[in-house]
Parts: sequence; structure tokens; C-alpha cells
Amino acid sequence: WETRVDLRHEKLGPLEGAFGAHLHHSTLRAEGEEAYLPATRTFRRALFGIEELRHGNMRWQFGLRWETQDLEVRDGSNRRREDDALSSSAGVVWSPGEVWSFAVSAAHTQRAPTAQELFADGSHVATRSYEIGDENLRRERSTGLDVSVRRPTGVDGMKAHVQMVKKSTRPSLRNAPILRAARSLSPGNPTMKLA
Repeated sequence: WETRVDLRHEKLGPLEGAFGAHLHHSTLRAEGEEAYLPATRTFRRALFGIEELRHGNMRWQFGLRWETQDLEVRDGSNRRREDDALSSSAGVVWSPGEVWSFAVSAAHTQRAPTAQELFADGSHVATRSYEIGDENLRRERSTGLDVSVRRPTGVDGMKAHVQMVKKSTRPSLRNAPILRAARSLSPGNPTMKLA
């Protein structure tokens, strides 16, 4: 199950915005020969807020999200993991006239690894790969800068957009370990093949 609550607050002086909470609970259990992941329970809780401050033809925008994730492996091993992640953003929109607007924003985000990235160990039949998790994975971190120019014209308007993102790398199911395992499962390799 999953639920989210967003609450806009009344204007507080020059500030307008909202805050909220997000809850997520899931249980994953795979059975039979295709079970490449032990049974797991995931519970995520998050609190967030966004604010905007208008001053003349400038709008200053801020956001913050704190999330905690509890993972429990339900195979009798008593393996548990708790991760916290904090994401933030700040930006400014400048509208020098009625038509054009220019925006710059920066964001730093964090994401906790999923049960699959931590505990997978086996053939994933649907993707024809052998997935190997890593219980030592840390939070994924990303920092980005976004610059845009906007001019509403016609139905869609005109927009120019430049984005720069610096993303930390860490071993996960999306890079090297999977690629090496997938290569070793190629049809021409007599030592390993998919179930």
C-alpha cells in the first residue's frame, strides 16, 4: 500500500507553499525456480515541504524531503537495513516582462538502495540476466543544475532548457556486476545458462 498527503498552507507573510507526508509499504515474495530474491518487507516514510517567496519579478523556490527506509529480509536470517535520505532544491525564476522568464535551480538528491539492489542472487528470467545484489551499497547521490528560458507563444509556447547533472556512481544492479553476469550467460557459454 502507499499513501501521500499534501497540505497547502495559507500565505505566511511572503511565503506560499505546502508540506506533506508519504508512506509506502510493500512485501515481495518470489517462489519457485524463478525466485532470485528472498522475501522482503519494505517500509518507507517521508516528510517534505516546498516554499515560494515572491519579490518583485523574482520567485525564489525551496524544497526539502527527508525519507527513511526500513528493509527486512524474511528468510529467518534476521537481516535488516535502515537508510535515511535527504534531498533539497533551490531555485529562482526571473520574469523581466510579461512574456519571457528565466529560471535557474539546483538540487541534491539521495536515494536508498532497493531490496533487489541489496539482496538479489539468481537468474532473472524476464531480463535473461543473473542478478547479484550487494548488501554494502550506500545511498545514491545526485547533484544537478538546471537552467531554462521560457516564452509562452501559441499552444505550447517556446522553451529552451539546459541541464547539468553530476551523479555519484556506486555498484548496483544497473551497472558493471549485471553486465558481467549477463555476458557469462550468453547462449554460446556452455558453463552457465538460464533456468
